[in-house]
Amino acid sequence: MNQIDGRPLIIIPMGDPNGIGPEIVLKALLDPHVYDWCRPLVVGDAFCLAQTLSILDQKVHLHTIDSIEDAHFHFGFIDLVDLSHDGLETLKQGHVQALAGRCAFDYIHRSVALITAYGAGAIATTPINKESLRAANIPFIGHTEILAGLTDTDNPLTLFETSGLRVFFLSRHVSLREACDLVTFDRVYTTAKRCYQALKQLDVLEQPLAVAGLNPHSGEHGL
Repeated sequence: MNQIDGRPLIIIPMGDPNGIGPEIVLKALLDPHVYDWCRPLVVGDAFCLAQTLSILDQKVHLHTIDSIEDAHFHFGFIDLVDLSHDGLETLKQGHVQALAGRCAFDYIHRSVALITAYGAGAIATTPINKESLRAANIPFIGHTEILAGLTDTDNPLTLFETSGLRVFFLSRHVSLREACDLVTFDRVYTTAKRCYQALKQLDVLEQPLAVAGLNPHSGEHGL
């Protein structure tokens, strides 16, 4: 690895091995332009990725590494931290399984450890399955909660960006009944201020903030 390489290091946990995560990762890294702007490092299982490569009929080299200094970070090599889970031959594509949930969590856990050790630019997550996480007795329901737990972050803020919109959430992973109860003046006001600060940090304050109403016309003073 070039120690003065200016491209940001992007850690990519493979996602649920029974889902589309491995395919998404491989297809993304089959684009040579990805390597122009970042150094991608996959955290997963070589067994699963090799199976997916065979299905895709693609010829790239899975380059397993023990240390980030051993990574190539150029097209044609997929640098991989291989966690080598036991029992992978029992996985069934498209099925909820405790092993799949455990693997998905372990990939994220190792990714956070790598960021802590090497100061990566970001984690680029891939799909996981909430039912498989629950089957594996993982005490988190999704990516946001996992990352918050692993980094000791209180009250994390989620941002989705799509088609020119940047969307924040007032609540996550709760029932519709509970989501309604969470819409309070103080919570909306505090969250709006946090959203403003996040956009300021990203230097993207050129557009106004809009707040979606829970009920038609945002209630019109209770009517």
